[in-house]
Amino acid sequence: MNVTQLISAISSAKCLRKNLSSQINPNICIPNLQNDSFEMSLSAKRNLQAKKILSRTKKFDIDSYNSLSRKERAILMATSKEAEDAAKDTLKVGINVKNDLDKKYGEGNYVFVSIGTSPSGIGRVLEFMGVETKYLPISGLSEYWENDSYKDFSTSFPKYKDFLTEQGLSKEKIESSGKKYLFFDYTRTGRSLSVFENIMKEYFGIDSKNVSYRSFDYECYSSSAKHIDPEKYAIDYISFYVSQEHIAEFGGVAHLPLWELDNIDQCKNFESENAKKFNFLIIDTLRRKNLLKNNPANNNSL
Repeated sequence: MNVTQLISAISSAKCLRKNLSSQINPNICIPNLQNDSFEMSLSAKRNLQAKKILSRTKKFDIDSYNSLSRKERAILMATSKEAEDAAKDTLKVGINVKNDLDKKYGEGNYVFVSIGTSPSGIGRVLEFMGVETKYLPISGLSEYWENDSYKDFSTSFPKYKDFLTEQGLSKEKIESSGKKYLFFDYTRTGRSLSVFENIMKEYFGIDSKNVSYRSFDYECYSSSAKHIDPEKYAIDYISFYVSQEHIAEFGGVAHLPLWELDNIDQCKNFESENAKKFNFLIIDTLRRKNLLKNNPANNNSL
């Protein structure tokens, strides 16, 4: 091809491109593949960085938060969108619950105990506001309400008793503490709480005057109704996060059926990336509200 032919070919190509451009519908968005690929790679890079940050610890707590650099906090904030709504909604209800319990028993004079996964999200709010908080993996209790059929699994109870002692929930520790121990469970029917209370009393001797077995949903409703936030927040929270068990994804407490109580050791090593991000967001918000408080009594909590 000589120079004249080359110039002619280039000219024809320009004309063709111009004609094609004039036929393109201006309402059709043609993506910039180079920029899209860049955004995708940036997002993937951030997610990998977040995983690395969160992998440093089994449970993300206040010490974990304080060890972060500004850059690391920014990375976690950018990659925690899935947990963002759960954290915001839980904080709305949890702060009210904490204020209500403080008025009833006095700040620092009670222990919040989450039975299973349902109260665990609110438990994180209280924990990071300085309330002594315990988490007890146990579920499926309501199925064994009739005829005391929960007794069929009593051979698993001794190992669970050891776990309770590790968590500071032995009969002796509770009776000598001087605090009120509030065991909270979601009470759609009340059967699971009834079974739990029977097990605690009959097999673990936890039946002193400073122990109370309470309805978690009722506490959320009543505490929210007494504060500026309308009770609707608590109704929506219980309906979505508790009734439909969405909070189980963020609470950081493993499901442990009654018939598997002797597998409690597995729950001590339970890790959840969404739970860690949830804790990060709870802690970050409480810090900005000047409500963050570290309680050494929670060092051994799940």
